[in-house]
Amino acid sequence: MPTALRDALALRPGDPVVLRIEEATLRLIPIRQGIAEAQRCVRQYIPADAALVDTLLREQRHEVQRE
Repeated sequence: MPTALRDALALRPGDPVVLRIEEATLRLIPIRQGIAEAQRCVRQYIPADAALVDTLLREQRHEVQRE
């Protein structure tokens, strides 16, 4: 990747990126930005007061008990 492009995206050599095609346009974004976008997208479906780790642990314990 050219240095100017890496500099514009605040990337270092070897940093992972996401390539996406959106309406006949190729979009290149740093993986950290892709993760942040995904988190924002998912967050809208999770109540602000939800304790996700606690919920996951509770579900895992329940599954273990069923086995």
